[in-house]
Amino acid sequence: MDPRWTAEQEKDTARKAQALEEQVEQMLRGIPEADAVFDQPLAREERTRGGALNRLEEALVAVEALAEKKKSLRPLSSAARVNWQEAELLRWDLAMSAKNVARVEARRLSNSLLGEEDLIQDGYIGLLRASRRFDPDRDLRFVTYARWWVRAQIIRAIETTGRTIRIP
Repeated sequence: MDPRWTAEQEKDTARKAQALEEQVEQMLRGIPEADAVFDQPLAREERTRGGALNRLEEALVAVEALAEKKKSLRPLSSAARVNWQEAELLRWDLAMSAKNVARVEARRLSNSLLGEEDLIQDGYIGLLRASRRFDPDRDLRFVTYARWWVRAQIIRAIETTGRTIRIP
């Protein structure tokens, strides 16, 4: 695919990933172990899209563990895992479509404490976080949304690993 995605390509990819996530949740609903994970009270950080994805992944792991004991759940568990992995690949594609954002921000924030390549890697981590939290229904491009997450991750890396002695 073209390295520079349009806003529609970004939103389509994010919507496909969301549709796969919804399929996974529908597959897992009705299984007591998964419902126990879904029905737990939400902590503050779990009220976001990223928190919901973490909870969905936790439910999937619980069902996979149960499928080891109950052979009747194995087809459902493997189908849910396949959909989950497809959604992960779509989020990865979305994140890597904005690699230039990580490079530009790393170049801007590079200093003598950390090398530019290290900062680019941290920028990629920020892109992956942004791809998990991106909502395509808001009137915002992914690259615009991701820039904040990339900067936050790079600044966090500089603060935590940039110095030999950490200054609070």
